[in-house]
Amino acid sequence: MLISFEIPGEPVPQGRPRVTRAGITYYDAKTKAYRELVKQCATIAQAGRESLLGALAMIVDCEFPVPESWPKYKKQAALHGQWHTSRKDVDNVVKAVSDSCNGIIYDDDSQIAVVIGTKCYSSEPKTKVSIYELNEINNPRWLIANLRRTVEAGTR
Repeated sequence: MLISFEIPGEPVPQGRPRVTRAGITYYDAKTKAYRELVKQCATIAQAGRESLLGALAMIVDCEFPVPESWPKYKKQAALHGQWHTSRKDVDNVVKAVSDSCNGIIYDDDSQIAVVIGTKCYSSEPKTKVSIYELNEINNPRWLIANLRRTVEAGTR
């Protein structure tokens, strides 16, 4: 089974949790707002179905806006496939998404056995999420071999 959805707006990496003197853990307002948006989008995509069971694969494609300050040639390169390699770590965006889907798409993010995260530029910033149920047909060796073929072919 496949569940996919888009989160509109610029991807937001999960910030570091803060702890009060009373021992209460909380996140900054931007992280909290993004996680709520992810939950809303995941709930709509789930459409009342049962949670996914077993091992899962998650693909998170982060599409960031092209900086306005960049010259025209650099903007064009960014919109034609240049990878996003500056700040905002992809693993922190994946963490925000995977934590937010707990109890909605799946019971716990410990079910995620394969994670693929990408960062690129787009004229319309968003985060695309795809979650697949894994089975014996698409075992880890099969997935790794296909990922290697994709990377070696130079496609994303």
